[in-house]
Amino acid sequence: MYSEIELFFASGLTQREFVKGKDYTKDSFHYWLTKYRLEKNILPSEGQRKVFMR
Repeated sequence: MYSEIELFFASGLTQREFVKGKDYTKDSFHYWLTKYRLEKNILPSEGQRKVFMR
């Protein structure tokens, strides 16, 4: 799944756009994205932090 996450980062798409037509759900992708970020110590972008804080 981490290879999919790296493709997502390179794509410039939103999570919703990226998972469209994939064999997994947005919720599943979000779980793996969060796990990936924690392992790699990658913080969400400024725009994403604002969404999480609301």
